[in-house]
Amino acid sequence: MNITTLDCAVLVHAVFERPTLVLSDAHTSSRGRHNNCQEDLLRGFLSDYGPARWDLVLLGDWRDYIEEPRARAHRRHNDWLERRIALHRTVELLGNHENIPGLTADAYVLDTGSVFAWHGDALDPACSGAGRLDVFGSGVWSVLERVGLGSALGGIKRRIVDRLRPTASIRDDGNAVYLADAMNRGKVLYLCGHTHRPQLVEWGPGHIFVNCGSWVEPGKGYAVTVDGRNVRLLEVSL
Repeated sequence: MNITTLDCAVLVHAVFERPTLVLSDAHTSSRGRHNNCQEDLLRGFLSDYGPARWDLVLLGDWRDYIEEPRARAHRRHNDWLERRIALHRTVELLGNHENIPGLTADAYVLDTGSVFAWHGDALDPACSGAGRLDVFGSGVWSVLERVGLGSALGGIKRRIVDRLRPTASIRDDGNAVYLADAMNRGKVLYLCGHTHRPQLVEWGPGHIFVNCGSWVEPGKGYAVTVDGRNVRLLEVSL
């Protein structure tokens, strides 16, 4: 297990009561296009960051309820990871692949005096509004994969996505829309995921934006640690 600090910033003051590990976009429940269930990588990394010292914040899309029915996702989800997460003091926010009707805003956003944390899909036009293109498209594609047409139609799908889904997660500007939101909110620490693009930006003295990246690239993942005054963006690899 190799853990490398990609970037680091210093907070003006501590924003969490205890050292905190922040993860996003593991997509561990699905067998669809987002997931490769990196069990060895996640096991080793979570073992290194033990619950006796580290609290845990999950910024959405940790599971994946869109690409297959929820019951099947629960059965396939790694039980060890569920038990391991339960050992931490954990805040788990939901993302667009876990959208469950009827829950309050507290399930999606952590907003304190100095910290704003969320998945970030509300700023993605494909995931917000009445159309919810990402939800619809993922559901349709999961059906095509199950009947064996996923590979045959992959090229067509990519062309459709390029034309209809010019969202923040695939545009060259990447996290620009989230960085702008961070600056507007003016928090000490702004945390998000969704785009699968890890980035740390100190956009003003004592004001830090971090996107956690994702865990869906084989043998590699990204995370954020907030330990006292230090915020670190980590790359974790086998």
